[in-house]
Amino acid sequence: MIAWSSTDWIGDTDRQIAAAFVLAALLLAAVASLAGSSLAQRALDDTLERQRRFTTDAAHELRAPLSVIRAEADLALRKPRDAQAYQAALATIASEAQQMETMVSTLLVAARAQAERSAHVVVDVLAVARGVCLRLQPAAGAKHISVDVATGEAKSTGDPRALERAITAIVHTAIKHTHDGGTIRIWAERRGATWELRVRDGGGGFTSDALQHGLEWFWRGETARTDDHATGLGLAIASSIARASGGGVTLANADEGGALVTISLPAS
Repeated sequence: MIAWSSTDWIGDTDRQIAAAFVLAALLLAAVASLAGSSLAQRALDDTLERQRRFTTDAAHELRAPLSVIRAEADLALRKPRDAQAYQAALATIASEAQQMETMVSTLLVAARAQAERSAHVVVDVLAVARGVCLRLQPAAGAKHISVDVATGEAKSTGDPRALERAITAIVHTAIKHTHDGGTIRIWAERRGATWELRVRDGGGGFTSDALQHGLEWFWRGETARTDDHATGLGLAIASSIARASGGGVTLANADEGGALVTISLPAS
């Protein structure tokens, strides 16, 4: 006869409960691991897809000026022409080559913006904005544009050189779209753990298409398509840099008129 105490079944139950908890924990760990792997794979797929689109769009943008150069050269070489015709062909080729040079230079900036992983330090975003505006003063002055930058500090964390490129792209876009004699206003607002640097231009504001696509690589509005030096990369570069710093860029139309670009960055 087997003797057992009245508490033996309690011990068995405890062991069963403990085993159940261990099994549940293992199942949860397995599910979490699968979910983590799935999320990581999805993030990798998204990154590869963005790189694929970027490369495809870059090739498409560079193909257009190359086609013009090839056509002009073929036409000029097809039969002897007078000096004026050759000069016209060479002028077109030079213009397209300059456009390609601008595009390639901007592509290099875009590639660095996506690839750089520099150490983040404390940066006064408003001070960076003031430096950018000082450097772009000749461009603003050519259109008699006044640039009003707020005083004070807005300390964030990030790569100073990258943030300077982002703010330069935003202010340069604002200058390009501000009417002659207009005003660009730049200020910062603290919202919780985030600094929002706002740039409002003195132009006609964003179109509905620009609000939807303005941060996409190589997207250009109808007015920009007639500009030989427009690359459609400025705001996309700013957005890429802001995301790398843990922030982002948003587009809106200001209540007072004009386009409003906001770059959000983590507060220091």
